[in-house]
Amino acid sequence: MRLPARTGYLFAQAGVDPASAGPVEIVARSSRRLRDLIRHWWTLLEPEVNAGVVVPMMEEALAAFAERAAKTRGRTFSKKWALAWFDWKPRLLQTHNEQAVGERFVLAMERLGVLVRRGSSDLAFSHESLHELYLGLAFLTNNTLPGVVTAGPRLALEPLKVPEGRAVIARLNLTPAEGRAAALADVARRKLHVAAWFLWGDDEARAEHGAWLAAEMLGEFQWAQRNAERQSLESALASLGAAALPACRALIDARQANLPAYLAAINFVERHGDSSDLPRLQQMAGEPYPGQWEIDVLRQLLRDAEAKVVDPAARERYSRQEAGQMAKETAALALKIAGAVASEVNEPFPVGQNTVLHVAGGLLDGVGDAVMEVSPSEFYETQRALRTLLAHLPSVIERRKVEIYRMAPHVRAAAEAAIRALA
Repeated sequence: MRLPARTGYLFAQAGVDPASAGPVEIVARSSRRLRDLIRHWWTLLEPEVNAGVVVPMMEEALAAFAERAAKTRGRTFSKKWALAWFDWKPRLLQTHNEQAVGERFVLAMERLGVLVRRGSSDLAFSHESLHELYLGLAFLTNNTLPGVVTAGPRLALEPLKVPEGRAVIARLNLTPAEGRAAALADVARRKLHVAAWFLWGDDEARAEHGAWLAAEMLGEFQWAQRNAERQSLESALASLGAAALPACRALIDARQANLPAYLAAINFVERHGDSSDLPRLQQMAGEPYPGQWEIDVLRQLLRDAEAKVVDPAARERYSRQEAGQMAKETAALALKIAGAVASEVNEPFPVGQNTVLHVAGGLLDGVGDAVMEVSPSEFYETQRALRTLLAHLPSVIERRKVEIYRMAPHVRAAAEAAIRALA
């Protein structure tokens, strides 16, 4: 649909080119700039135009309109409903003519290029990125996240294809600096690519949080991963630029991650590193048994798991405190093992209510007397989950040996290629 001239002017003043940038790029790069410009222009309107509606109320109205539009297929909302939105605030507006105020508000927003008419009875935001901007503001104000972000796999790309997902990028863009780290961590825990797009679009936030998110991304590289997932992770890592270098260097030095993560880190260092990376790359190229550290970790987990398995009769001999401590330690170990074998298990460890993740979440957050409140059923639930994982570990180790044997030459070759490129 053709962009209204007033919206084109708004975008031009904000440095946005909708002809060359998609909605996800606009919300990532320009949400805060567009919001500030609209706020500024609102304050410059003649008093008879904005009818005494102050900036916070103006944004509250647009956020409500965006939420309403998100519920319709055409992303429109009724003009009658929009005017009625002002009816419940007479004490704030200090007027008995709320409908007239609503009319002036809509006209002013059309004048600023934010809203447009759709037919004789509907309104819409003039560009999808403006809708997503104010939907993101609604998420921020209400401290909520949409289902498209809270549900589904962490590496899902679907949120980037729908307004609600892109609005979460806008929400992060609009979050005050003091709350940004917590908000970013919350989103990244649920949808990694949404967080990556936010950092791509915000230079300041990327410099501050890019290394942390890069480490999270490297942790998502797994054995037996689909090529599409691996490629999307590599692209997301690349979008962080130099901010990801510390995480890639730390991973190469640590000798702890899996070889797919090493391959990604080495390739990144080849493109973005410098001569200071030559010693670590040379050590990696000369590693006698690349990936053996992962086998060592899995074997230690196997030993630890065997030590934590108890029979039902033993449970009865524990005091409440001993049982609670054992359940807590078992839950922590089960989560650690699950992180190592989750991609290998066809029948994953139990998840959800009354399962090890539920129990572990409560136990690991609890301290003191809370540890003693573990019920027998919770104790046995952690034991059941541990036994499930324990049954899978030997076959995982055997499979991992083969995978490491096959990939180790590629890791060495990548390190040697990076050495040649940086020398």
